[in-house]
Amino acid sequence: MPPMVFQSLPWLKPTGTNKMYNAELTFKGEGGKVKDFFQQPKRSADINRQHFSAVAVLLDSSTSVGTFFTDHHTPYQAQYGVVDAATLRPVLARFQWNDKFDFGPTLAFFDQAVAQGLLTEWVVLVPSLSGAAVGTRRIGTRPEGLSILKRERRGDRDGVFSGSSPRQRRAMEIISGGVDPIGDGASADLRRAARDYPDATRLYGLTRGAFLLTFAADTGGGAGPQDLPDPVESGDIATLFSIAFPKVAAPTGRVGFTARVKGAGPIIDRPQAAPASGSA
Repeated sequence: MPPMVFQSLPWLKPTGTNKMYNAELTFKGEGGKVKDFFQQPKRSADINRQHFSAVAVLLDSSTSVGTFFTDHHTPYQAQYGVVDAATLRPVLARFQWNDKFDFGPTLAFFDQAVAQGLLTEWVVLVPSLSGAAVGTRRIGTRPEGLSILKRERRGDRDGVFSGSSPRQRRAMEIISGGVDPIGDGASADLRRAARDYPDATRLYGLTRGAFLLTFAADTGGGAGPQDLPDPVESGDIATLFSIAFPKVAAPTGRVGFTARVKGAGPIIDRPQAAPASGSA
């Protein structure tokens, strides 16, 4: 097997770009930070159905209702449930991605964290939201109403969805250990919100990650959430998720590179050819 080179700072490459000609990113993750994974293929009703079917087990497990708070310390409700890592792993494997995005390094990080005992469970959050850009609909044969958001596919990025709202990130950061709402560095407002709405703090676990599950209207015709029928066909709904790994799994982040072609040269260093003797 080609050697693996690890880097503790995910934003810093092990060496200059010109020296990584034979490097391939195969491992990537950071604990306690929220990452959106919205890099889906161009709209396909079949892919939408597949993705929604994949998360049915997560919806079935999210039967509790909690009160969480936003980055502005205002409350919102969400259904939630706790699943083990072995339940979430095959769900992630069923998602399809844009040709320019590789989810493999994230799955490799997931697997290593599990193997090291640093990832055992996930808190699944399914927020119940309101507003002009939100509609509550039953999807497919699901009996419960779910919040459907307005999320734009970006034409300048091959139809990839725009990022998530920062409002639901705070709960994920607390659950995964990225933010301590009652520690010495917490603001008075954060401490107050954590006291008034303690569910995120209560759900924190050293080896628990947070998984945010949201749904967006994706009819291909520009229809917004309020325009959708009830129930709405699952082919017209995009299933989106964001992840926060447990902070303990990689407190400063970690990436790994391996050689694209074994024997084709080093990952880190590219030798420079010396000028031939006597050359002009």
